Amino acid sequence: MEKYYRNITSASIAAEVYGHVMKNLNFEPMLIIMHIKVKKYEHTISYAKAYRAKQKAIETRFGTFKASYDNLLKLLAIIQFRNPGTCIDLQHYSSAKNDEGNASIL
Repeated sequence: MEKYYRNITSASIAAEVYGHVMKNLNFEPMLIIMHIKVKKYEHTISYAKAYRAKQKAIETRFGTFKASYDNLLKLLAIIQFRNPGTCIDLQHYSSAKNDEGNASIL
């Protein structure tokens, strides 16, 4: 079994492959592994670390899902303000966790 190099963080890998990921959002984690192994550090990283690095690069550019959802109401208000007569019907569903952080049934 091949030993993975642990001292390279997914954040540093994300910074290294940011340009590649932005050119092609379908950039595969296996290509990230090959890039790190052949072109940069000459060490092998795990598939999971390469996947996390890709996700971090995408989050750096586009933000997180939670941040996008939090900005939704503001975006809809701007759309409604700039387009008079626009009707917005937003139905909000609570998350699967209640206030104490315990899972609940919807």
